[in-house]
This record gives sequence, C-alpha cells and structure tokens, in this order.
Amino acid sequence: MGWKDSFAFLSEPSDVYEKEIKGQTLRFYPLSMGALFSLRSLTGTLAKALSVLFRDSSKDVAQEQIQDGERSEIRIQAIDPKLSEQLAKGREEALGKLMDLLTNQDTAMVIGRLLFDSLRDLRPENYTNKDALEFVRSMDLDTLKEMLMGLAKANGGIFGPLVSGLPLMDGLNNLVTEEVKEDEEAPKAE
Repeated sequence: MGWKDSFAFLSEPSDVYEKEIKGQTLRFYPLSMGALFSLRSLTGTLAKALSVLFRDSSKDVAQEQIQDGERSEIRIQAIDPKLSEQLAKGREEALGKLMDLLTNQDTAMVIGRLLFDSLRDLRPENYTNKDALEFVRSMDLDTLKEMLMGLAKANGGIFGPLVSGLPLMDGLNNLVTEEVKEDEEAPKAE
C-alpha cells in the first residue's frame, strides 16, 4: 500500500468555487502544492512592483488648518517637487516591470498551469507547458480576468486580499487607463 492509499482524503478538494464564464459554469478547485510552488518565479518582482504602485499616497500632501478669530483657513502643502518626481519615476518603473512580468511568456505559461491545475474537470491529461501557454494566449483579456477571479476565489486562503473583488485587477485596469490617458494627453513629437 502506497502513501496515496493512506492519504486518499488529500485527493478530495475542500472547497470548490463555481463561476459562469461565457455561458459555461466552470468549477475552480484549490491549487495543489505543486502548482503553488510554480508561483515562486513571479512573487518577488510582483510584490516589489505592487508595493510601489499601491502605496498609500495620502501623506503626499500636508494639510494645516489655521484659525484666525472667526476666519478659518486650510492650507495644503505639496511634498517636495524632487520627491514627487522620484515617486512618479518609481511608479513608472514599477508599472513597466509589472507589465513586463504580466506579458512575459514564462508568466503566461505559469498562469496557464495554475488554471489547468484549478480547472481539474476540464484540463487535458498530461498537459505540457506549451499547452498551458497556448491556453492563456487563446483567451481575450476579459475572459482571462474572469478565470483569474475564479482561481483566486477558490484559493481565498492563499491569495488573501486579492480575493475581495480582485482589487489588483481593478488597480491594474486603473493604472493602464491612466497611462493611456497620459499618453493621449502628451504632446506629439513632430
């Protein structure tokens, strides 16, 4: 009798999350430990970029309320322009690294493997890295976002704060939209 027979309960998923995507109900299972280990290649760069992009910027300005008899005045003082420039440059670099990471072929392959691992009812038997990469490349961005939301919901204990409405995805959408607006507003070189 092998270890798999002794620990048969491990093959039963604890939580399954069902999500309808493009008219089909998909069942997302919790990830296996093997699949989780494949995330190691992404976590360092991802964590650094996210910490810069989603830092609390509420302290970038100082507010001072001045009371002069019956008159009250609030003065807002911006941070030092050099610091502001440095923060903007750091944000731009972090966004670039994050976009490089998210559009990287290795990242797409890891995402495909994670989705295959979670979509146990549908995944091909003995799939390869090439299969995982083709799977991700075949999706439009909205479908990929929905798939990642299902994956995150099925693995709420692992992905923690990302699960609640996927603020990461919303944040990325906002950042990309801001970048597009800034590019559109920038004067065109002649």
